[in-house]
Amino acid sequence: MATTATRTSTGTSNFDISKDLRRIFSERLRAIGYNEILKESIKQHEAEIADLNTEQMNKGIKGDGTEIGEYANIAYKGRLKPVDLYDTGSFHEKVYVELYDNAMEMNSKDSKTEKLIKKYGEGILDLTDENVRNTAEIVKSTMIEKVRQKL
Repeated sequence: MATTATRTSTGTSNFDISKDLRRIFSERLRAIGYNEILKESIKQHEAEIADLNTEQMNKGIKGDGTEIGEYANIAYKGRLKPVDLYDTGSFHEKVYVELYDNAMEMNSKDSKTEKLIKKYGEGILDLTDENVRNTAEIVKSTMIEKVRQKL
C-alpha cells in the first residue's frame, strides 16, 4: 500500500487540500449560479415537497417532531389525536414552497393559515429533519443535471 507524506519547510504546518478544494468549488458554483439552480430545482419539485409536508400533517407531526396537538372535543373527528389540520382539504391543497436567497419555507395560501399557525405554532409548516433529507434526495438529480449543463 502506498502512502503519501507531505513535508513543509517548518515541519509544523498542516496541508489542508480539502479547504482549497472547497474554496475553488465554491467559486465555481457561485460563477454558475448555484443558488439559482437550487431554487429552480426546488420549484420544479414543489408539489412533491408540499406533499411531504401534508403527509407529515396527516400524521399530526410538526417540523420538530412533536405532535401538533389534541382536538378539544372528541365529537369533532371521533378522536382527540392526531390533529391533522384537515377539514375541507383547502389548507393542505394550498401548501406551497416559498423561496428566499438562502432558505426555503413551507406556507399555505389558505385563508385559515394564520389562524392555524397562531393556534398550533409555526412548526405545522416546517419539515421534519427526515423530510428535509427527503427534499434533498428529491431535488438532487435535477440539481446535478442543471449543474452539468452549466459546466
